[in-house]
Amino acid sequence: MEKEIKRLAAYSVYRELCDSSHHQNEYDVVRDFVMFVMLREPRKYVFELEEIQEGLECEFGINIPSYIIVSALKHSAGIQKQKDKYHLDIKQQKSSDGITSLFEKKETKCKRVEEDLISFIERKKKLTETERKEVLEALIEFLLTSSLNSSGKKNDGRKYTAYISAFIAEVENDEELRLELETLREGAVLLYGLTYSGNISEKSAWRNNLNVIITTEIIFNIMGYNGTVCKRMTEELFELSDAMNEKSRKGKIRYYYFSEIKQEVEATFALAEEIVQRRRNPIVGNNALSSIVEGCESKSDVVDKKTALEKELRNRNIKLMDTYDYYSAENEKYCLESSELYEKYGHSLNQGEPTDIYSSKFKERYIKHLSYINILRRGKNREDIKDSMFVLLTETRQILKISRDEFGEGREKSPLAVSEIELANRIWYDLNNGIGSRVSIPSSFSIFVKARIVLANTLSKKIGKVYQQQLKRYQEGELKSEELEECLIGYRETIKRPEEITRDDIGVSLGLITSEKDILELGKKREMERRRSNQAAEKLKKENLLLKKEKADVMVKMKRVGFLSCIILIVVIIFRLGVFLIKMFPEMSESISLIAPLLLSILGLEKNIDLPKIWGDIKQDTYIKYGVCEKE
Repeated sequence: MEKEIKRLAAYSVYRELCDSSHHQNEYDVVRDFVMFVMLREPRKYVFELEEIQEGLECEFGINIPSYIIVSALKHSAGIQKQKDKYHLDIKQQKSSDGITSLFEKKETKCKRVEEDLISFIERKKKLTETERKEVLEALIEFLLTSSLNSSGKKNDGRKYTAYISAFIAEVENDEELRLELETLREGAVLLYGLTYSGNISEKSAWRNNLNVIITTEIIFNIMGYNGTVCKRMTEELFELSDAMNEKSRKGKIRYYYFSEIKQEVEATFALAEEIVQRRRNPIVGNNALSSIVEGCESKSDVVDKKTALEKELRNRNIKLMDTYDYYSAENEKYCLESSELYEKYGHSLNQGEPTDIYSSKFKERYIKHLSYINILRRGKNREDIKDSMFVLLTETRQILKISRDEFGEGREKSPLAVSEIELANRIWYDLNNGIGSRVSIPSSFSIFVKARIVLANTLSKKIGKVYQQQLKRYQEGELKSEELEECLIGYRETIKRPEEITRDDIGVSLGLITSEKDILELGKKREMERRRSNQAAEKLKKENLLLKKEKADVMVKMKRVGFLSCIILIVVIIFRLGVFLIKMFPEMSESISLIAPLLLSILGLEKNIDLPKIWGDIKQDTYIKYGVCEKE
C-alpha cells in the first residue's frame, strides 16, 4: 500500500506547493516534482523524458503529459537539456531537502487517514491485506472520480464507496482529518486539471464554443428536485460557465438537451400526475419524482411545477437541440451504437416512444446519446475538453462508465460524457490558473458534500431496488396491501436527501446500504410500530370515552345537587318567613300550615323527594326552637 500512500501524499503536496509564494505557476510545481524524482536515483545524472514520466508514475502514481514536463524544464536551474536528454546538476541536492521533508510529513498524515478509514470499515467487516489495498485505491478514485454515483474504474472498487462516503461524513468534525481530506481533494482537482489541460500557458479564456448537452437529472437539479445540495452544485457550474463566457471573446459555453431528455422529463411529470390522482403506486428511490409529487393535491399542481421548470429553462437559455438526422448515411461511420453494446449493458433497443421512466426504452439513450456526441464531433479526438465542441453532462453512473470503458482511454483524451464536478473543475482550473486562491474552489465541490451526496444516492437506489422487489411480491399476491403500504412508509421515512443526513444517520444509512436484510426489516418494524400505535390509540380512545362518561355522570350529579340546594334554600326561606308570620300573627298558623306543604309540593319536581315530610320535620324543629309549640 506504499504506492497508494505516496499517491495521496502527492495530491496533498501539490496543493500545498500551489499555495506557496515561491511558485508562480504549475511549471514551478512540476519542476519540483521532477527534481524530487531525479534526485531519488543515486549516482544517476542523465534522464530521458520517458524515464522522468515513468518516475513520476512510479513514485506518485500521477501521469503528467510529456509536453508539460518539457515546458516545466525548459528554463529550470540545475537541469540542462542536451540531445533530448536531461542532465542533472548534483549541486541541486540540497534544494530538494524542503520538498523531501514535505513529502515525509504528508505521507505520515495520509497514513493516519488510511488507518482511520480501515479501522472504520473493520467495525463492519474484516479486511484482508488485498482488500485493504483495494480500499486505498477506491479512496484515490473517490478523490478523482468524475461521478457522484460511483468511486472507481473497477467494479470491485465501488463496493467500498458507501464505506468511504460514510467515513468522510463521520470525520467532518475532526479538524485535523477534515483539513487533510480537503487538501487531498483540492490537490486531486488541481492535478486533474493539469493532466487534461492542453497547454498551461494558454489557460484562462476559452477560444472555442463548447456545447454541453444536459441529461434529465441535471434538469431536475436546476429546480432543486434532487435536494438543495445538488441544486447548488448545478448553480455553481452555471456561475463558472458565465464567468468563463464573460472572460472569453470568442468561445462560449452553451447548454442544450436532446429530444429524448424532453420525453423523459415529460414522462416523469406524467407519472407524478398518476401518483397524485392515485392511479399508480408511489415510487421509492426517485428523489426528483418524490419532490414533484410532494405538496401536490391535484393534477393541476403537477402541471404548475412542469410549467415552472419550462420557464426556468427558458430563463437560463437552455434550449432543445435542433432536429438532426443522426442515422444518415453520412453519419454512419461515426455511429457508436451496436446490438453487441446494447446487449453487453443489458439494454434493449426498442421502437416507439417511451412512456414509463422505468421502462428499458429509456436506458437505450445511455448509448444512443454517447453516439450522438461522437457524430456531432464528427469523430474528432481532442486533447482538451474545452476544444471538444460537444460533450454530454450527466450524473448517471452507467453513462459515465460506458463513456470511459468503451470510448474513453486510449481512444480520445476528451471524454464523450462528463459529470458536473469534472466540467466545473476544468472551468475553475482555467479561471483560477491553478495556483493560489484567487478563485476559491466552489464550496459544493467539497469532499464532504460529495460524501453526503454519494451516501444519499446509494441509500436511495438500494431502498428503491428492494421496494421494487416488494412491489413485485404484492403484484404476485405474496404480500398484502397493508404490508406494502407499511413498506412504502418505512422506506420513505428512511430515504434522505444529502442535506438531511446528520452524523447520527450515518451508521444507520451504512447498515441499510450494506444489508438488504436490514431494509426488509424496515417494513416489519414499521408494521409492529403501526400495531403498537393502533393499540395505544385504541386504548387511549377507550380511556377518553370512559373519562367522558365519568365526567357526564359527575355533571348530572352536580346538577342534581345544585337543584336540591336551591330547593332546600327556598324551603328554609319559606320556613323562616312562616315562623316570622306566626310570631307576628298567631292566628295565621293554621293557614301557613296548609299553604306551605302545597308550595313545597309544587317545587318538588323530583318524585323521590318527599317535601311534605321535610316540611313537617323542619316545622316541628323550628316551632320548638322558637317556642311556638311543643315537640310532638
